[in-house]
Amino acid sequence: MSYDDRLDAAEEAHLVSLTAAEADGDERTIEAALRPRSLDEVVGQGGCASSWAWCSRPPATAVAPPTTCCSPGRPGSARPRSR
Repeated sequence: MSYDDRLDAAEEAHLVSLTAAEADGDERTIEAALRPRSLDEVVGQGGCASSWAWCSRPPATAVAPPTTCCSPGRPGSARPRSR
């Protein structure tokens, strides 16, 4: 077996291991060590939460919502009445 054939076989085996549906024991251990255990361990979580805090607050002023009427005609003229 030539060097190129061995290299192709090794590359094929590596690609198969990357696309395997189930991880082996070593991969599970490494993935578990890299995965954060809580949101506090996620880098930047505090900054993200504070910058999006405005989404959960009610608006400062209570203004009536804008109308959604797009028809310039008189009320009821947008739909024909069924008789």
